[in-house]
Amino acid sequence: LIFLSERSVELYKEIVDFDSDKIEFIPNGIDEVFFISGCKRKVNSENNLNIVFAGDEVRKEKGLEFLLNAVSKLNFDLNLYLIGNYSRTFENYSGNIKIKVTERMDTNDFSKFLEDKDVFVSASSYEQFSITAVEAMASGLTPIVTLETGMSSYIKNEENGITLNFGDEEMLAKIIERLNSDRNLLITLSENARSIYGKLSWGKVFESYKTLYK
Repeated sequence: LIFLSERSVELYKEIVDFDSDKIEFIPNGIDEVFFISGCKRKVNSENNLNIVFAGDEVRKEKGLEFLLNAVSKLNFDLNLYLIGNYSRTFENYSGNIKIKVTERMDTNDFSKFLEDKDVFVSASSYEQFSITAVEAMASGLTPIVTLETGMSSYIKNEENGITLNFGDEEMLAKIIERLNSDRNLLITLSENARSIYGKLSWGKVFESYKTLYK
């Protein structure tokens, strides 16, 4: 049985009883274009933070309200980019928070979009993996990820990203505030985050499948 993460195993076990000895973990792979875009990115040492969130409005488990409640506690300027389908507008959301909505993009456009962004937030209450989060990491965005997100197992806290529990709005606000005030930490996490490509390139994923089916 092949699973993306421990989180997907937990969900499957709620439905079916099976032998854990037969489990293999093989994650999604990252396209090289994201790693290349990370090589082009410029350090944001003083401008407003650019934060990215991906998830359609109807996908409540993605945690948009959790994120919005957290950033509403902040008193500095930042840009929040929402990727997905939204019926509501955010033009008058908050004086210090500029929210911009953009539709989903193809791989090349998404990699270019990420080149001047700083932070990716996966605020999910449940997600099997989150390929978008690891693509953002390969592009050099600092990830803030809930422990309920499957790919959180690839994050070493305060080394290549930051993890937290879903719903902890105070903690999420503090993390964003810290990254805004400590740009050296932001830069360090960004540089370390890009190393995820060495673990999750399609070449590595292919080798995992090749080894499994020998």
